[in-house]
Amino acid sequence: MRTIHKYALAIKGEQEIPMPKGATLLSVQEQRSWPILWAEVEDEADLVSRVIHCYGTGHPLPALLGPYIGTVLQHDIGLVWHFFDHGERAACEGASPEREA
Repeated sequence: MRTIHKYALAIKGEQEIPMPKGATLLSVQEQRSWPILWAEVEDEADLVSRVIHCYGTGHPLPALLGPYIGTVLQHDIGLVWHFFDHGERAACEGASPEREA
C-alpha cells in the first residue's frame, strides 16, 4: 500500500534516512521548529538508506547537489537550511524506519 510518511531530519551536512526503496520525496518543511521530510512510500518495499544533504544559506556548495527538496527557516535563531536528495544507498539490514504516518 502506498502512503505518505514523515521523517525527522537533522541539521547536518549529510544524513542517511532508512525508508522504503523507491520512495518519492515530496517536501521538506519546518514543523514545531524542526525539519521534516514527507515522502510517498510503498510500505512493503525493502528498506534502503536515503541520503539527504543540508546546506545553510551562504555555505559553499558541491558541484553536484542532487534534486532540491525544500528549505527550512529557523525563525528563533535566524538561520535558513536547504535540503537536497542524493539518492538511495544499499539496503538497511535490520533497520527500522524513523517515520510517522
